[in-house]
Amino acid sequence: MYVPPLYRNDNHGDVADFLRERAFGLVVVCGGAGPLGVHVPFVVDAGPGGDLRLRFHVARANALWRQVEEGQRLLLSVSGPDAYVSPDWYVAADQVPTWNYIAVHCVGAGKIIYDQEVVSLLSDLSSEQEQRLLPKRPWTLDKLSPPALERLLKAIVGIEMTVDGIDGQWKLSQNKRDADRDGVLAGLDARGDAGSVAVATMMRRHRRRP
Repeated sequence: MYVPPLYRNDNHGDVADFLRERAFGLVVVCGGAGPLGVHVPFVVDAGPGGDLRLRFHVARANALWRQVEEGQRLLLSVSGPDAYVSPDWYVAADQVPTWNYIAVHCVGAGKIIYDQEVVSLLSDLSSEQEQRLLPKRPWTLDKLSPPALERLLKAIVGIEMTVDGIDGQWKLSQNKRDADRDGVLAGLDARGDAGSVAVATMMRRHRRRP
């Protein structure tokens, strides 16, 4: 992904937090069968040194996992909040429309995981999402009967991706003067839809670099 230096975010903490919050992305692999993609929920495992692993699963009927088994590298693309920016919101003249957004691309090698590792993946994935529904009593794999769990495990393939390259783009009007940024914030606040509010929140959190 092309990322202008002004918009690049190399903060591993920001990236890991963003990936955990989104927890859903597009995995792409390019092999002999051509580009293959699948949208997946995933689990983030971040080490203290910035090491990053992503775990997810695909349907066994999906040919993508066979490309992983053959050693093809993976791209995981994760999109965050985005919003249109009207040039009328700027103080400065001769501006053009644009789009503010957050996106992360992760690349790395994948490997197939088996048996208890897949069970752990499913448990971790559901646990993280169920925590967001508290005070509802969390759903767990224990609620599946052994035959149902066995059928599930036969129908999916677990994959672990070791990330060795990350491009993080936080495009949040960093190239604009404070007055123009304030105008964008006012416009997004007034628009009020979920995407605009989320982008305005991120703009306030990540102020323009000096």
